[in-house]
Amino acid sequence: SRQIKTNIKTNFPDGTNLHIWVYRTYYESGDFSIRYAGDMFSKDINVKDGKIDLLIDVNDSGWYNEYYKKAEEYKGIIDYPGISHISPEVKISILFTPKGNQPAEILEILGYDGEFMKGSGVEKSGNFSVYRISKNLEIHFQK
Repeated sequence: SRQIKTNIKTNFPDGTNLHIWVYRTYYESGDFSIRYAGDMFSKDINVKDGKIDLLIDVNDSGWYNEYYKKAEEYKGIIDYPGISHISPEVKISILFTPKGNQPAEILEILGYDGEFMKGSGVEKSGNFSVYRISKNLEIHFQK
């Protein structure tokens, strides 16, 4: 199946916005040091009853076709050397940031700088804390 069924269970308070991002890494010809993300899904979702349940389509055609459309559109202005390698894995990433679109009552609980969050997945980002977790799934590229 070309879908990801997510069942996120969390102790973040109901109403917390978690950013869900699904993408595939790819590289352009000639430079394997720069990773690019082929976006398939990116959205803030509210926690409700301590969970988020989603069914996300894995569709590579959008980002892939957009790359080559821009390559043609900006030909002679910007160098688009072509895609040389595409990861066989899809990454699903979940992010909480107090600097995003969060209700005031959530920031009262978690801290305006995320200072009340604890546990694995919590990391400093400049002068505030975020929660980030991700998982790789083997779903091969398909145009």
